[in-house]
Amino acid sequence: MYQDRMMDFIKQRNELSDSNKQVVEIIEKGFEEFISTGKMPIQLLESCNLEELLNYVVASHRFYIEKKLPEISQLIHSLCRAFGSTHPSTLILNHFFHQYYKAFKSHLDLEDEQIIPYVQTLVDIENGAFEKLTLLKLCDRYLLSTFHEQHSDTETDIRIVRRAIQEFPVPENAESQYRLLISHLENFEKDLHFHSELEEQVMIPKALSLEKIVRY
Repeated sequence: MYQDRMMDFIKQRNELSDSNKQVVEIIEKGFEEFISTGKMPIQLLESCNLEELLNYVVASHRFYIEKKLPEISQLIHSLCRAFGSTHPSTLILNHFFHQYYKAFKSHLDLEDEQIIPYVQTLVDIENGAFEKLTLLKLCDRYLLSTFHEQHSDTETDIRIVRRAIQEFPVPENAESQYRLLISHLENFEKDLHFHSELEEQVMIPKALSLEKIVRY
């Protein structure tokens, strides 16, 4: 049942992706294996080309901001009403909504404004769309070697909030909202982990290899 919910999660996100059907199927298969084993199927995912991976990451960011976080925020507001303003979980949930959302959006904005355009430029140069001078100008401001320094563990913050919420007893009138929220947070946490590993272990290594080719 848990795996079915997680596969529904990623299939919803795939509806936003411009990637071709074959790539979507590969990532869905990779995600299913990740959920089953806890390990990233690197060899399988490496069969996707860099531009398709980039498109998929962009679609993931849209999915998080346009669909999943609004859904979670609605569940949080519903649960806060059920808990009441004085319940400890209300304070934690409000902290999650205001602090985590702000930090998470900043994290995605950084990738959307620096990493993704840079990698897209690498792809465009490989395809003959730009001269290498375009890349060299970008290199004055940014290099992929800084990615790991900037890449935060967003799923860890979700885990901390979820576990903190679970420390408190749940009022009877809020049990259904509580279980639904915890389920969404667990799914979101797992998907973020997969997304982060897809970037760090597959997309960025491919981009680094391409960077070496087009720069030298």
